[in-house]
Parts: sequence; C-alpha cells; structure tokens
Amino acid sequence: MSNPEVVQTVRLIAFDAWGRVIICKRKMDAKQRAGQWEFPGGKVDNGEGTVEAVIREFTEETGVMLDEKLVDARPVYNRYDYDKGVGKWYSRDFFKYGGRLAADQLYVPREADAIVAVTLDEALNRFVNIPHQRAASRIPVALVA
Repeated sequence: MSNPEVVQTVRLIAFDAWGRVIICKRKMDAKQRAGQWEFPGGKVDNGEGTVEAVIREFTEETGVMLDEKLVDARPVYNRYDYDKGVGKWYSRDFFKYGGRLAADQLYVPREADAIVAVTLDEALNRFVNIPHQRAASRIPVALVA
C-alpha cells in the first residue's frame, strides 16, 4: 500500500488598523469549496518555504504586498486532515501577520471573487464555514491581533 500524498497549505491571519480580519471569497469556478469564505492562502509550491508561500498567496489573492519580516516564522495553528474524496492528506498551517494593514487599504481580488475586512466574530459567525478555518478562528485574539 502506498502512502497517500500530503498537500501542504498555508493561510494568513492578517488584521487592518481597526482590528478587522481579512477574508476572501473563493471563486465560483474553484475546483473545491467554490464561493466559500476563507483566510487568504493556498498551496505551498515545490521548493518554497511556508512563509514565502503565505506571502505569495496573500499577494496573489489580495493584491497587497506584505513585509516578510512581519510574518511570524512559526504557525499559530496547524491541522492535518484526510480528504477521502481525493485520497490526500492536507497539512494546514495558519500564520499571523505581525503588522496592521492600512484601514483604507485597497484590496484587488485577483484570485478571489471578493475580499472583506470584518471582525473576528463576524468572520467566525457569518462568513467562514470551513471547519479547519473555523477552528483557527478560535485562536485567542491576543495571539493573532
């Protein structure tokens, strides 16, 4: 029996100057979880570090460049899940951005249908319904804010 493939993914929990968290709506034509809200992020490319990947993914999805020095090198949350439908394990690392994005920051949804800045409670209660992302939302605000 062969070992199932492990797909490494990263997400970034980033706040704006007013303490709102940034979330993105997946494109309606996405292969998985079309139209669902989530923290910006995606897959780690071969040969890429996780911090490098989370910065790249955040920029690709929002159009915002980040200061690499402000992304914590260690994830604040990690989860492993097995997707029976595709026969793969997923490693899901959540990183925090130590800075604050400008309150008037313009977000350009490049790989998302929409981007909003909402309170962490709103993200959890109204938008984000992907189980592993809801779990990450419960990280104490002191760790991520």
